[in-house]
Order: sequence, then C-alpha cells, then structure tokens
Amino acid sequence: MQRLILMMLCAVSAMKAFAQTPDDGLVRHPPPSTIQAIPSSANVPDSPELAQLLLYENFENAKIPTDVERALTDAQGAMSFGVPRFKHLAFSYVQPLKTQAGTSDLKFEVELTAESNLVRENDYLTIPGLPRVGSSSLTGMGGLVTLKMRALASSGDRLVRVAMHLEITPLTALETGSSLVITEETTPISGGTVLKPTRARTSCEVSDSFEARKVFSSLTGRAFGMRCVTVPDGRPEIVSYRTYLEDLGIVIKSVKTQNSNASVASYLSFDVQK
Repeated sequence: MQRLILMMLCAVSAMKAFAQTPDDGLVRHPPPSTIQAIPSSANVPDSPELAQLLLYENFENAKIPTDVERALTDAQGAMSFGVPRFKHLAFSYVQPLKTQAGTSDLKFEVELTAESNLVRENDYLTIPGLPRVGSSSLTGMGGLVTLKMRALASSGDRLVRVAMHLEITPLTALETGSSLVITEETTPISGGTVLKPTRARTSCEVSDSFEARKVFSSLTGRAFGMRCVTVPDGRPEIVSYRTYLEDLGIVIKSVKTQNSNASVASYLSFDVQK
C-alpha cells in the first residue's frame, strides 16, 4: 500500500543475490552503511519532537506533529479521498519477485483498522525459505501517506520512522488525468540513534477507471488505476502502480498496469467489516 506499502524488511536485505526490479512493490531503504547517522551530540536534540523519538523505539508512543496532522486533514478536504469506509479490512495477495534464478511468489497479508480518518496497518510478508516478517504503520490518504512506521532494519535492529513534515497537493477530481503530489520528510531511529531525516516526493496520476470487482469478485463500486513516481533525495526514482478502491477509501497494489513488464498483485482474499 503504500505505502505508498512502505516496508523495510531484513529478510529482503538478506537476499543479496536477488536482483529486484523497480516494480516489485517493495520500498528500498539503503543499508545501514549508507545511512548517515546524526552525530552523537545530536542524540539529545533541542527539538521536543526529536527528543521524543529517542524515548520511544516504542511505536505506540510516537506522536505525530500537529502540522503534519493538519496538512493531511486539509488535503482530504471535501472529496474525502482516502478516508476509510470500513471498520476492519483484511486481505492477502501474491506478487512475483524476479531474481537471477527465476521468479518466486511473495505472499503478503494485510490487516487494516480504521481510526477516524487514519488507518492502522499491519503487513506480513512470507518469502520462500525465510521466516515470516512484518511491519506496522499508521497511514493516511488511503495509505499513500505514512505517518509512522515500525519495521526491521537490514541490521536486524528495530527501525521506527515518523513523519516530521508533510506537504500535499490534493486531487481536484477523481478522474483520468488528475493527480496529487505528496512531499514527506521522515526521521528514522534505530538502535537508540536518531538517523538523518529523509525526504521524498511522490506524484500519482489517475490513469483509468474500472469496476472494483475486477480486483476481487466480492468488491463493489469503482476502482481507479494510478501511476505513482517517487523521487527520494539523492536516489533513483521508483515507479509503482496502484489501485484506489472508492467504496473502501484505500489504495492497494495494482492488478494491472500499462507496462506489461511490471510486476502486479494477484489477490487471494478480501474480508471487509463495515
């Protein structure tokens, strides 16, 4: 999802021989050697928000800055794009992973619980031959904005990210050709150390519209294909394909793309409680 499923999984990092394509749907975080840690003197920051980061490698205690919450609320606006229209949602899907040795199926299981206009998300990933791993996050805009996330760094340490700055140019209409732009700055901590903040700009354009039942037979309403381009600071852009389910108010990985070489998801189940 988007998060934009946004996952950093040590299991994926362990598969160094695998050559992933940009369309595999996984957010690629740099290994610890390429993450610049803030000097130790900055581990007692004068910013109250950053000071709090050092107190919680406890995901539940992470506080989202008021300015970030306000930016999200303003962007959702009258259209209510990405506002959850369910109490609980669980679904699963498989997605192919291209490697030097061939193609393997990754199985994802996702559990979503609505919390007002936000969604608490738990993702679990099964890779053949490796232990099942997962991440937790609190998201907005249907999953395109990650307010906070807890996962595993490639070092095996817990990694917590929290959004410290957010700018959104929202959709003006839910129709082909319309787009939204999200610029988000997140601050990560791992192993008790506040790491260098990262900034990324994501633009998503609505590419087409179709019946949601084409994603999974029990779904109702309309679905909208979206092509998203994420440009992280100093790194190559990442192109991903998403589907917005209007009746549920969520963005999921796409079941089809305009690029026949792109990796897409095959959905196995959807369990919706409204």
